[in-house]
Amino acid sequence: MSPSQREAVLQVIREGRAVSYAARKYEFLTVEQAMGFARFLEQGKGLEHASKIWRPKRITAIAVQEFDHS
Repeated sequence: MSPSQREAVLQVIREGRAVSYAARKYEFLTVEQAMGFARFLEQGKGLEHASKIWRPKRITAIAVQEFDHS
């Protein structure tokens, strides 16, 4: 699977002024920025491009839960 295909299957979750994506939480000054950032990612635009346009104020790592597939 190519990096762009892996990015496409990642889930985008917006909560108020924050967006969770790729095991990171991106925080913004406004809800509008968070919505635009999430929309860019959902449209398949690259993370780097979305970050340059929407400029998150803080990026933090979040824990990723492993699911038992058995």
